[in-house]
Amino acid sequence: MLLEKFTRGYDNTVNKKLKTVQPFSIDLLLSSDGDITIDYNNIDLFTVHNKIIIFDAYKGYLYKYDPLTDIQEIINRNSDIRSYTGFAVKDNKYYFIYRKRLLEFDSNLNMINEWLLDIAPDSFTIDGNIFYFYVRDEFKIYKGKTCDKSNSVLIIDNFEIEGIGYKGLFVEDNNLWHCDSINNLVYCCDKNTGITKLTIPTPFLRPIGITVFNNEIYICFEGNTFIHFKKCAKVNTVAGERYRKPFVHKLNYKKHENKNRKYITSNSFLVEFIYTLEADVRYKEDKFEDFYTRVALPYNTDRQELISVKHVGLPFKIVDDNGIKMAEFKVGKLAKDTNLLFGYKALVKLSGIKYEFDHSKYKKSMIDYKDNEIRKYLRADDDLDMDDINVQKFAEVAESDSIIDIVNEIRHKVYSTVKYDYELIRSSYPKDIIYDRKTGCGGYSRLILACLRLNGIPARDSGKYSCQSETFAQYENETVIFNHSWLEFYLPEIGWIPMEGSRDAYILNGRNRENGWLGIDWTHIECLSNSNRNFEYAFEKDASNRFGLGGLITNNPSFRILGEFS
Repeated sequence: MLLEKFTRGYDNTVNKKLKTVQPFSIDLLLSSDGDITIDYNNIDLFTVHNKIIIFDAYKGYLYKYDPLTDIQEIINRNSDIRSYTGFAVKDNKYYFIYRKRLLEFDSNLNMINEWLLDIAPDSFTIDGNIFYFYVRDEFKIYKGKTCDKSNSVLIIDNFEIEGIGYKGLFVEDNNLWHCDSINNLVYCCDKNTGITKLTIPTPFLRPIGITVFNNEIYICFEGNTFIHFKKCAKVNTVAGERYRKPFVHKLNYKKHENKNRKYITSNSFLVEFIYTLEADVRYKEDKFEDFYTRVALPYNTDRQELISVKHVGLPFKIVDDNGIKMAEFKVGKLAKDTNLLFGYKALVKLSGIKYEFDHSKYKKSMIDYKDNEIRKYLRADDDLDMDDINVQKFAEVAESDSIIDIVNEIRHKVYSTVKYDYELIRSSYPKDIIYDRKTGCGGYSRLILACLRLNGIPARDSGKYSCQSETFAQYENETVIFNHSWLEFYLPEIGWIPMEGSRDAYILNGRNRENGWLGIDWTHIECLSNSNRNFEYAFEKDASNRFGLGGLITNNPSFRILGEFS
Protein backbone atom coordinates (compact mmCIF):
# COMPACT_ATOMS: atom_id res chain seq x y z
CA MET A 1 0.00 0.00 0.00
CA LEU A 2 2.83 2.39 0.81
CA LEU A 3 4.48 2.04 -2.61
CA GLU A 4 1.12 2.24 -4.34
CA LYS A 5 0.40 5.49 -2.49
CA PHE A 6 3.78 6.97 -3.44
CA THR A 7 3.81 5.89 -7.08
CA ARG A 8 0.19 5.88 -8.18
CA GLY A 9 0.11 6.89 -11.83
CA TYR A 10 3.78 6.18 -12.49
CA ASP A 11 5.00 3.23 -14.53
CA ASN A 12 6.01 -0.15 -13.07
CA THR A 13 9.74 0.63 -13.17
CA VAL A 14 9.18 3.08 -10.32
CA ASN A 15 7.83 0.39 -7.99
CA LYS A 16 10.98 -1.67 -8.55
CA LYS A 17 13.16 1.33 -7.70
CA LEU A 18 11.34 2.10 -4.47
CA LYS A 19 11.49 -1.20 -2.63
CA THR A 20 13.72 0.39 0.01
CA VAL A 21 11.62 3.46 0.66
CA GLN A 22 10.10 3.87 4.11
CA PRO A 23 7.70 6.45 5.54
CA PHE A 24 9.44 9.67 6.42
CA SER A 25 9.44 9.88 10.22
CA ILE A 26 11.14 11.85 12.95
CA ASP A 27 11.03 11.29 16.70
CA LEU A 28 9.99 14.43 18.56
CA LEU A 29 11.46 14.95 22.00
CA LEU A 30 9.02 15.32 24.85
CA SER A 31 10.29 18.71 25.93
CA SER A 32 8.20 21.81 25.39
CA ASP A 33 8.88 24.42 22.72
CA GLY A 34 12.31 25.91 23.27
CA ASP A 35 13.18 29.58 23.48
CA ILE A 36 14.31 30.77 20.04
CA THR A 37 16.36 33.62 21.58
CA ILE A 38 18.82 31.28 23.35
CA ASP A 39 21.94 30.69 21.26
CA TYR A 40 23.92 27.77 22.59
CA ASN A 41 23.89 23.99 22.35
CA ASN A 42 20.68 23.21 24.18
CA ILE A 43 20.53 19.42 23.89
CA ASP A 44 23.22 16.78 24.33
CA LEU A 45 23.07 13.03 23.71
CA PHE A 46 25.12 10.27 25.31
CA THR A 47 24.74 6.52 24.76
CA VAL A 48 24.85 4.26 27.81
CA HIS A 49 24.35 0.53 27.24
CA ASN A 50 21.09 0.11 25.29
CA LYS A 51 19.69 3.62 25.82
CA ILE A 52 20.46 7.16 24.79
CA ILE A 53 20.54 9.60 27.69
CA ILE A 54 19.39 13.07 26.68
CA PHE A 55 20.02 16.33 28.49
CA ASP A 56 17.56 19.02 27.48
CA ALA A 57 18.65 22.45 28.71
CA TYR A 58 15.50 24.08 27.37
CA LYS A 59 13.44 22.74 30.25
CA GLY A 60 16.11 21.14 32.43
CA TYR A 61 15.07 17.57 31.56
CA LEU A 62 17.26 14.51 31.74
CA TYR A 63 15.72 11.37 30.32
CA LYS A 64 16.30 7.97 28.80
CA TYR A 65 15.41 7.46 25.17
CA ASP A 66 15.09 4.30 23.07
CA PRO A 67 15.23 5.25 19.36
CA LEU A 68 13.97 1.81 18.35
CA THR A 69 10.69 2.25 20.20
CA ASP A 70 10.60 6.04 20.61
CA ILE A 71 9.95 5.54 24.35
CA GLN A 72 11.18 8.41 26.53
CA GLU A 73 11.41 8.34 30.32
CA ILE A 74 12.14 11.39 32.48
CA ILE A 75 14.95 10.75 35.00
CA ASN A 76 15.08 13.99 37.03
CA ARG A 77 11.61 14.62 38.39
CA ASN A 78 12.81 17.20 40.91
CA SER A 79 16.31 18.43 40.06
CA ASP A 80 16.74 21.76 38.25
CA ILE A 81 19.67 21.59 35.81
CA ARG A 82 18.53 24.24 33.34
CA SER A 83 21.52 26.53 33.89
CA TYR A 84 24.09 23.92 32.81
CA THR A 85 25.64 23.38 29.40
CA GLY A 86 27.31 20.26 28.08
CA PHE A 87 26.63 16.75 29.32
CA ALA A 88 28.32 13.32 29.63
CA VAL A 89 27.78 10.06 31.53
CA LYS A 90 30.24 7.64 33.13
CA ASP A 91 29.70 4.83 35.67
CA ASN A 92 26.16 5.99 36.54
CA LYS A 93 27.44 9.50 37.19
CA TYR A 94 26.38 12.59 35.30
CA TYR A 95 28.72 15.42 34.30
CA PHE A 96 27.77 18.98 33.37
CA ILE A 97 29.54 22.26 32.66
CA TYR A 98 28.65 25.47 34.43
CA ARG A 99 30.76 28.37 33.17
CA LYS A 100 34.35 27.39 34.09
CA ARG A 101 33.43 24.48 36.33
CA LEU A 102 33.02 20.77 35.69
CA LEU A 103 30.31 19.29 37.92
CA GLU A 104 29.81 15.63 38.88
CA PHE A 105 26.43 14.28 40.06
CA ASP A 106 25.44 10.85 41.37
CA SER A 107 22.61 8.74 39.92
CA ASN A 108 20.09 10.70 42.02
CA LEU A 109 21.41 13.99 40.62
CA ASN A 110 23.06 15.10 43.84
CA MET A 111 26.27 17.03 43.17
CA ILE A 112 29.27 15.17 44.64
CA ASN A 113 32.31 16.83 43.00
CA GLU A 114 33.36 20.09 41.38
CA TRP A 115 36.52 20.92 39.39
CA LEU A 116 37.74 24.29 38.14
CA LEU A 117 38.60 24.90 34.48
CA ASP A 118 40.95 27.43 32.87
CA ILE A 119 38.74 27.44 29.78
CA ALA A 120 35.04 28.09 29.23
CA PRO A 121 33.80 25.13 27.13
CA ASP A 122 30.74 25.39 24.92
CA SER A 123 30.29 21.60 24.99
CA PHE A 124 32.17 18.48 26.06
CA THR A 125 32.13 14.69 26.18
CA ILE A 126 34.01 11.93 28.00
CA ASP A 127 35.94 8.82 26.93
CA GLY A 128 37.25 6.66 29.77
CA ASN A 129 38.89 9.14 32.14
CA ILE A 130 39.59 11.76 29.43
CA PHE A 131 37.31 14.75 28.93
CA TYR A 132 37.07 16.48 25.53
CA PHE A 133 36.14 20.16 25.90
CA TYR A 134 35.21 22.29 22.88
CA VAL A 135 35.86 26.06 22.81
CA ARG A 136 34.03 27.49 19.84
CA ASP A 137 35.84 30.84 19.51
CA GLU A 138 39.15 29.00 19.20
CA PHE A 139 37.80 26.01 17.20
CA LYS A 140 39.77 23.87 19.63
CA ILE A 141 39.32 20.64 21.53
CA TYR A 142 41.06 20.56 24.94
CA LYS A 143 41.72 17.13 26.44
CA GLY A 144 41.78 17.04 30.22
CA LYS A 145 41.76 14.89 33.36
CA THR A 146 40.29 15.65 36.74
CA CYS A 147 42.76 16.22 39.55
CA ASP A 148 41.23 15.87 43.01
CA LYS A 149 44.31 17.19 44.80
CA SER A 150 44.13 20.58 43.13
CA ASN A 151 40.36 20.46 42.65
CA SER A 152 40.87 21.37 38.98
CA VAL A 153 40.95 19.87 35.50
CA LEU A 154 44.45 19.28 34.16
CA ILE A 155 44.65 20.05 30.42
CA ILE A 156 46.94 17.49 28.78
CA ASP A 157 46.54 18.31 25.07
CA ASN A 158 44.66 20.44 22.55
CA PHE A 159 44.05 20.51 18.80
CA GLU A 160 41.89 22.35 16.26
CA ILE A 161 38.89 20.80 14.55
CA GLU A 162 36.84 21.90 11.55
CA GLY A 163 33.59 23.87 11.63
CA ILE A 164 32.39 27.17 13.05
CA GLY A 165 29.20 26.37 14.96
CA TYR A 166 28.35 25.01 18.38
CA LYS A 167 29.22 21.33 18.67
CA GLY A 168 27.69 18.12 19.82
CA LEU A 169 30.49 15.63 20.66
CA PHE A 170 30.79 11.87 21.09
CA VAL A 171 33.81 9.54 21.17
CA GLU A 172 33.63 6.07 19.64
CA ASP A 173 36.79 3.93 19.54
CA ASN A 174 39.46 6.22 18.01
CA ASN A 175 36.94 8.59 16.47
CA LEU A 176 35.65 11.89 17.77
CA TRP A 177 32.29 12.55 16.11
CA HIS A 178 31.12 16.16 16.14
CA CYS A 179 28.10 17.84 14.57
CA ASP A 180 28.24 21.52 13.70
CA SER A 181 25.15 23.65 14.25
CA ILE A 182 26.02 26.31 11.65
CA ASN A 183 27.78 24.24 8.99
CA ASN A 184 25.00 21.63 9.15
CA LEU A 185 27.66 18.97 8.86
CA VAL A 186 28.84 15.94 10.82
CA TYR A 187 32.60 15.42 11.08
CA CYS A 188 34.47 12.28 12.09
CA CYS A 189 38.01 13.07 13.18
CA ASP A 190 40.91 11.35 14.91
CA LYS A 191 40.37 11.75 18.66
CA ASN A 192 44.10 12.40 19.22
CA THR A 193 44.90 14.82 16.40
CA GLY A 194 41.60 16.31 15.19
CA ILE A 195 42.41 15.36 11.58
CA THR A 196 39.12 14.94 9.72
CA LYS A 197 38.35 11.51 8.28
CA LEU A 198 34.78 12.08 7.08
CA THR A 199 32.54 15.07 6.39
CA ILE A 200 28.83 14.32 6.03
CA PRO A 201 25.94 16.74 5.26
CA THR A 202 23.06 16.50 7.73
CA PRO A 203 19.49 16.07 6.41
CA PHE A 204 18.12 18.97 8.49
CA LEU A 205 19.24 22.33 9.78
CA ARG A 206 21.09 23.00 13.05
CA PRO A 207 22.30 19.65 14.44
CA ILE A 208 23.00 20.15 18.14
CA GLY A 209 23.64 16.71 19.63
CA ILE A 210 25.21 13.47 18.38
CA THR A 211 25.78 9.94 19.61
CA VAL A 212 26.47 6.44 18.27
CA PHE A 213 23.82 3.83 19.09
CA ASN A 214 23.98 0.22 17.81
CA ASN A 215 26.80 1.29 15.45
CA GLU A 216 24.54 3.92 13.90
CA ILE A 217 24.73 7.70 14.23
CA TYR A 218 21.82 9.57 15.79
CA ILE A 219 21.59 13.35 15.73
CA CYS A 220 19.39 15.72 17.67
CA PHE A 221 18.23 18.69 15.59
CA GLU A 222 17.04 21.94 17.04
CA GLY A 223 13.82 21.85 15.02
CA ASN A 224 13.86 25.52 14.07
CA THR A 225 10.58 26.07 12.28
CA PHE A 226 7.50 28.18 11.82
CA ILE A 227 4.59 26.28 13.35
CA HIS A 228 0.86 26.86 13.64
CA PHE A 229 -0.79 26.24 16.98
CA LYS A 230 -3.66 27.16 19.31
CA LYS A 231 -2.84 28.42 22.77
CA CYS A 232 -6.16 27.12 24.06
CA ALA A 233 -9.41 25.82 22.62
CA LYS A 234 -11.24 29.16 22.54
CA VAL A 235 -8.38 31.30 21.23
CA ASN A 236 -7.93 31.96 17.53
CA THR A 237 -5.07 30.16 15.85
CA VAL A 238 -1.80 32.05 15.99
CA ALA A 239 0.19 31.39 12.83
CA GLY A 240 3.80 31.95 11.92
CA GLU A 241 5.41 32.24 15.37
CA ARG A 242 8.82 30.63 15.59
CA TYR A 243 9.68 27.95 18.12
CA ARG A 244 12.09 25.11 18.59
CA LYS A 245 10.75 21.56 18.50
CA PRO A 246 13.81 19.32 18.96
CA PHE A 247 13.81 15.87 17.36
CA VAL A 248 16.18 12.94 16.84
CA HIS A 249 16.93 11.43 13.44
CA LYS A 250 19.36 8.79 12.20
CA LEU A 251 22.20 9.86 9.91
CA ASN A 252 22.58 7.54 6.93
CA TYR A 253 25.67 7.87 4.75
CA LYS A 254 27.48 5.95 2.04
CA LYS A 255 31.00 6.19 0.60
CA HIS A 256 31.46 6.16 -3.18
CA GLU A 257 34.63 5.78 -5.23
CA ASN A 258 35.03 5.86 -9.00
CA LYS A 259 38.69 6.29 -9.93
CA ASN A 260 39.70 9.72 -8.57
CA ARG A 261 36.08 10.70 -7.92
CA LYS A 262 35.50 10.03 -4.22
CA TYR A 263 32.50 11.33 -2.31
CA ILE A 264 30.03 10.66 0.49
CA THR A 265 26.26 10.84 0.13
CA SER A 266 23.87 11.14 3.06
CA ASN A 267 20.14 10.70 3.79
CA SER A 268 18.28 10.22 0.50
CA PHE A 269 14.75 11.57 0.07
CA LEU A 270 12.02 10.80 -2.43
CA VAL A 271 10.58 14.06 -3.74
CA GLU A 272 7.74 14.62 -6.18
CA PHE A 273 8.67 17.74 -8.11
CA ILE A 274 5.66 19.24 -9.87
CA TYR A 275 6.11 21.91 -12.52
CA THR A 276 2.99 23.31 -14.18
CA LEU A 277 2.52 26.12 -16.68
CA GLU A 278 -0.64 28.06 -17.48
CA ALA A 279 -1.56 30.17 -20.48
CA ASP A 280 -1.51 33.85 -19.50
CA VAL A 281 -1.43 35.90 -22.71
CA ARG A 282 -1.71 39.55 -21.73
CA TYR A 283 -2.07 41.31 -25.09
CA LYS A 284 -4.57 40.66 -27.87
CA GLU A 285 -1.95 41.09 -30.56
CA ASP A 286 0.05 38.12 -29.20
CA LYS A 287 -1.24 35.26 -31.35
CA PHE A 288 0.58 32.05 -32.24
CA GLU A 289 -0.47 29.21 -34.50
CA ASP A 290 2.39 26.80 -33.80
CA PHE A 291 3.61 27.54 -30.27
CA TYR A 292 6.09 25.29 -28.39
CA THR A 293 7.41 25.38 -24.84
CA ARG A 294 10.46 23.59 -23.45
CA VAL A 295 11.13 23.00 -19.74
CA ALA A 296 14.29 21.37 -18.39
CA LEU A 297 13.92 18.11 -16.48
CA PRO A 298 15.85 17.19 -13.33
CA TYR A 299 18.96 15.37 -14.50
CA ASN A 300 21.13 12.61 -13.01
CA THR A 301 24.18 13.54 -10.97
CA ASP A 302 26.25 11.92 -8.20
CA ARG A 303 23.58 13.01 -5.70
CA GLN A 304 20.39 13.19 -7.78
CA GLU A 305 18.46 10.57 -9.73
CA LEU A 306 15.44 11.19 -11.93
CA ILE A 307 13.40 8.06 -11.25
CA SER A 308 10.35 8.75 -13.41
CA VAL A 309 8.42 11.58 -15.02
CA LYS A 310 4.90 11.91 -16.41
CA HIS A 311 2.98 14.67 -18.11
CA VAL A 312 0.33 16.96 -16.67
CA GLY A 313 -2.22 18.02 -19.27
CA LEU A 314 -0.47 18.10 -22.63
CA PRO A 315 1.86 15.19 -23.46
CA PHE A 316 5.50 16.01 -24.13
CA LYS A 317 8.49 14.54 -25.87
CA ILE A 318 11.97 14.59 -24.33
CA VAL A 319 14.57 16.41 -26.41
CA ASP A 320 18.30 16.95 -25.91
CA ASP A 321 19.04 20.67 -25.75
CA ASN A 322 22.78 21.31 -25.52
CA GLY A 323 23.27 18.41 -23.13
CA ILE A 324 20.15 19.09 -21.05
CA LYS A 325 17.06 16.87 -21.28
CA MET A 326 13.98 19.05 -21.76
CA ALA A 327 10.27 18.31 -21.94
CA GLU A 328 8.95 19.81 -25.18
CA PHE A 329 5.23 20.65 -25.24
CA LYS A 330 3.47 21.37 -28.52
CA VAL A 331 0.88 23.95 -27.45
CA GLY A 332 -0.33 24.79 -30.96
CA LYS A 333 -2.63 27.81 -30.99
CA LEU A 334 -2.07 30.35 -28.24
CA ALA A 335 -3.91 33.65 -27.82
CA LYS A 336 -5.42 35.87 -25.12
CA ASP A 337 -8.54 33.73 -24.75
CA THR A 338 -6.62 30.42 -24.50
CA ASN A 339 -7.27 28.36 -21.35
CA LEU A 340 -4.50 25.82 -20.90
CA LEU A 341 -2.68 24.11 -18.05
CA PHE A 342 0.20 21.68 -18.63
CA GLY A 343 3.53 20.51 -17.21
CA TYR A 344 5.16 17.47 -15.59
CA LYS A 345 5.43 15.54 -12.35
CA ALA A 346 8.84 14.04 -11.64
CA LEU A 347 9.92 11.59 -8.96
CA VAL A 348 13.44 12.54 -7.90
CA LYS A 349 15.81 10.92 -5.42
CA LEU A 350 17.89 13.59 -3.66
CA SER A 351 20.88 13.16 -1.34
CA GLY A 352 23.44 15.37 0.38
CA ILE A 353 26.98 15.09 -0.98
CA LYS A 354 30.57 15.90 -0.01
CA TYR A 355 33.58 15.27 -2.25
CA GLU A 356 36.88 13.96 -0.93
CA PHE A 357 40.22 14.47 -2.69
CA ASP A 358 43.74 15.75 -2.17
CA HIS A 359 43.38 19.52 -2.49
CA SER A 360 47.02 20.05 -3.37
CA LYS A 361 46.91 17.68 -6.34
CA TYR A 362 44.79 19.74 -8.74
CA LYS A 363 46.65 22.52 -10.54
CA LYS A 364 45.66 25.06 -13.18
CA SER A 365 48.52 23.68 -15.28
CA MET A 366 46.51 20.46 -15.60
CA ILE A 367 43.62 22.22 -17.38
CA ASP A 368 43.47 21.70 -21.16
CA TYR A 369 42.75 25.24 -22.29
CA LYS A 370 42.64 24.13 -25.94
CA ASP A 371 39.59 21.93 -25.32
CA ASN A 372 36.51 23.65 -26.80
CA GLU A 373 34.28 22.30 -24.02
CA ILE A 374 36.58 23.85 -21.39
CA ARG A 375 36.85 27.14 -23.31
CA LYS A 376 33.07 27.42 -23.29
CA TYR A 377 33.15 27.79 -19.50
CA LEU A 378 35.84 30.46 -19.55
CA ARG A 379 34.20 32.90 -21.94
CA ALA A 380 32.94 36.34 -20.98
CA ASP A 381 29.17 35.89 -21.12
CA ASP A 382 27.15 39.09 -21.41
CA ASP A 383 25.81 39.02 -17.84
CA LEU A 384 29.20 38.45 -16.14
CA ASP A 385 30.77 41.92 -16.75
CA MET A 386 34.21 40.32 -17.14
CA ASP A 387 35.41 43.25 -19.27
CA ASP A 388 34.64 45.74 -16.48
CA ILE A 389 37.78 47.13 -14.81
CA ASN A 390 36.26 46.98 -11.31
CA VAL A 391 35.24 43.34 -11.73
CA GLN A 392 38.71 42.49 -13.01
CA LYS A 393 40.32 44.24 -10.04
CA PHE A 394 37.97 42.53 -7.57
CA ALA A 395 38.86 39.14 -9.07
CA GLU A 396 42.57 39.55 -8.33
CA VAL A 397 43.86 36.96 -5.85
CA ALA A 398 47.25 35.77 -4.66
CA GLU A 399 49.32 34.08 -7.34
CA SER A 400 48.80 30.31 -7.14
CA ASP A 401 48.59 27.22 -9.33
CA SER A 402 46.27 25.45 -6.89
CA ILE A 403 42.68 25.40 -8.16
CA ILE A 404 41.22 24.75 -4.70
CA ASP A 405 43.21 27.59 -3.11
CA ILE A 406 42.06 30.07 -5.76
CA VAL A 407 38.42 29.02 -5.54
CA ASN A 408 38.48 29.20 -1.74
CA GLU A 409 40.10 32.66 -1.74
CA ILE A 410 37.52 34.02 -4.21
CA ARG A 411 34.72 32.46 -2.19
CA HIS A 412 36.00 34.05 1.03
CA LYS A 413 36.50 37.43 -0.67
CA VAL A 414 32.93 37.50 -1.99
CA TYR A 415 31.44 36.41 1.33
CA SER A 416 33.50 39.01 3.18
CA THR A 417 32.32 41.78 0.86
CA VAL A 418 28.73 41.06 -0.15
CA LYS A 419 25.63 40.77 2.04
CA TYR A 420 22.45 38.94 1.09
CA ASP A 421 19.67 41.20 -0.18
CA TYR A 422 16.54 39.63 1.26
CA GLU A 423 14.31 42.15 -0.52
CA LEU A 424 15.99 41.18 -3.81
CA ILE A 425 15.96 44.72 -5.17
CA ARG A 426 19.69 44.95 -5.92
CA SER A 427 21.16 44.15 -9.31
CA SER A 428 22.57 40.72 -9.99
CA TYR A 429 25.25 41.99 -12.38
CA PRO A 430 28.80 41.72 -10.97
CA LYS A 431 29.84 45.35 -11.58
CA ASP A 432 26.74 46.56 -9.69
CA ILE A 433 27.18 44.03 -6.89
CA ILE A 434 30.72 45.26 -6.21
CA TYR A 435 29.31 48.79 -5.85
CA ASP A 436 26.11 47.92 -3.90
CA ARG A 437 27.68 45.23 -1.70
CA LYS A 438 24.30 43.42 -1.73
CA THR A 439 22.60 40.92 -4.00
CA GLY A 440 20.56 37.70 -4.12
CA CYS A 441 21.64 34.12 -4.81
CA GLY A 442 21.87 34.69 -8.58
CA GLY A 443 24.13 37.69 -8.06
CA TYR A 444 26.45 35.79 -5.72
CA SER A 445 26.76 33.00 -8.30
CA ARG A 446 27.46 35.40 -11.16
CA LEU A 447 30.11 37.32 -9.22
CA ILE A 448 31.93 34.14 -8.14
CA LEU A 449 31.55 32.77 -11.66
CA ALA A 450 33.10 35.89 -13.20
CA CYS A 451 36.00 35.85 -10.73
CA LEU A 452 36.72 32.17 -11.34
CA ARG A 453 36.75 32.57 -15.10
CA LEU A 454 38.98 35.65 -14.89
CA ASN A 455 41.44 33.47 -12.95
CA GLY A 456 41.38 30.76 -15.61
CA ILE A 457 39.17 28.29 -13.73
CA PRO A 458 36.26 26.83 -15.77
CA ALA A 459 32.96 27.46 -13.99
CA ARG A 460 29.27 27.26 -14.86
CA ASP A 461 25.82 27.98 -13.49
CA SER A 462 23.82 25.32 -11.74
CA GLY A 463 20.43 25.23 -10.15
CA LYS A 464 17.00 26.02 -10.45
CA TYR A 465 15.18 25.14 -7.24
CA SER A 466 15.73 24.29 -3.60
CA CYS A 467 13.20 22.42 -1.46
CA GLN A 468 12.05 23.62 1.93
CA SER A 469 14.67 22.56 4.49
CA GLU A 470 12.79 23.86 7.54
CA THR A 471 11.63 21.06 9.78
CA PHE A 472 8.04 19.78 9.56
CA ALA A 473 7.22 21.59 6.31
CA GLN A 474 6.10 18.27 4.87
CA TYR A 475 3.71 17.66 7.77
CA GLU A 476 2.00 21.01 7.54
CA ASN A 477 1.40 20.73 3.79
CA GLU A 478 3.63 23.70 3.06
CA THR A 479 4.68 23.59 -0.59
CA VAL A 480 7.34 26.26 -0.18
CA ILE A 481 9.93 26.12 -2.93
CA PHE A 482 12.79 28.43 -3.65
CA ASN A 483 14.03 29.62 -7.01
CA HIS A 484 17.70 29.17 -6.29
CA SER A 485 21.07 29.52 -8.01
CA TRP A 486 24.45 28.01 -7.27
CA LEU A 487 27.46 27.06 -9.40
CA GLU A 488 30.04 24.42 -10.28
CA PHE A 489 33.77 24.61 -10.96
CA TYR A 490 35.93 22.18 -12.90
CA LEU A 491 38.69 19.96 -11.55
CA PRO A 492 40.86 18.03 -14.02
CA GLU A 493 40.47 14.23 -13.71
CA ILE A 494 37.46 14.76 -11.42
CA GLY A 495 34.87 16.83 -13.27
CA TRP A 496 32.33 19.39 -12.07
CA ILE A 497 32.16 20.13 -8.34
CA PRO A 498 29.05 21.91 -6.94
CA MET A 499 29.42 24.96 -4.71
CA GLU A 500 26.84 27.12 -2.96
CA GLY A 501 26.83 30.67 -4.24
CA SER A 502 25.21 32.46 -1.30
CA ARG A 503 24.08 30.29 1.64
CA ASP A 504 27.62 29.87 2.97
CA ALA A 505 28.06 33.64 3.32
CA TYR A 506 28.75 33.48 7.07
CA ILE A 507 32.19 33.98 8.59
CA LEU A 508 33.34 33.49 12.19
CA ASN A 509 36.89 34.34 13.28
CA GLY A 510 38.12 34.11 9.70
CA ARG A 511 36.47 30.77 8.89
CA ASN A 512 33.67 30.26 6.36
CA ARG A 513 30.54 28.22 6.70
CA GLU A 514 31.16 25.07 4.64
CA ASN A 515 27.88 23.25 4.05
CA GLY A 516 28.03 24.10 0.34
CA TRP A 517 31.81 23.85 -0.07
CA LEU A 518 32.94 20.88 -2.20
CA GLY A 519 29.43 19.50 -1.94
CA ILE A 520 25.82 20.47 -1.41
CA ASP A 521 22.83 19.43 0.72
CA TRP A 522 19.94 17.22 -0.41
CA THR A 523 17.39 20.03 -0.90
CA HIS A 524 18.83 21.22 -4.23
CA ILE A 525 16.91 20.16 -7.35
CA GLU A 526 19.26 20.42 -10.32
CA CYS A 527 17.60 21.23 -13.65
CA LEU A 528 19.91 23.87 -15.07
CA SER A 529 23.54 24.16 -16.03
CA ASN A 530 25.58 26.64 -18.00
CA SER A 531 25.34 24.48 -21.12
CA ASN A 532 21.76 25.72 -21.37
CA ARG A 533 21.10 28.80 -19.26
CA ASN A 534 17.40 28.82 -20.13
CA PHE A 535 15.52 26.54 -17.74
CA GLU A 536 12.40 27.19 -19.80
CA TYR A 537 11.68 29.01 -23.05
CA ALA A 538 9.25 29.14 -25.95
CA PHE A 539 9.52 29.22 -29.72
CA GLU A 540 7.28 29.16 -32.75
CA LYS A 541 8.05 26.48 -35.35
CA ASP A 542 11.85 26.74 -35.08
CA ALA A 543 13.64 26.03 -31.75
CA SER A 544 16.57 28.25 -32.75
CA ASN A 545 14.35 31.35 -32.44
CA ARG A 546 13.68 31.05 -28.74
CA PHE A 547 12.10 33.68 -26.50
CA GLY A 548 11.00 34.00 -22.87
CA LEU A 549 7.61 33.04 -21.46
CA GLY A 550 6.90 36.39 -19.79
CA GLY A 551 3.48 37.75 -20.72
CA LEU A 552 2.49 34.44 -22.33
CA ILE A 553 2.87 31.63 -19.79
CA THR A 554 3.06 31.62 -15.97
CA ASN A 555 4.68 28.82 -14.00
CA ASN A 556 3.92 27.19 -10.67
CA PRO A 557 6.60 24.87 -9.21
CA SER A 558 5.96 22.86 -6.04
CA PHE A 559 7.13 19.69 -4.36
CA ARG A 560 6.14 17.02 -1.87
CA ILE A 561 8.52 15.02 0.28
CA LEU A 562 7.11 11.51 -0.10
CA GLY A 563 9.55 9.47 1.94
CA GLU A 564 13.09 8.67 2.91
CA PHE A 565 15.18 5.82 1.53
CA SER A 566 16.52 3.45 4.16
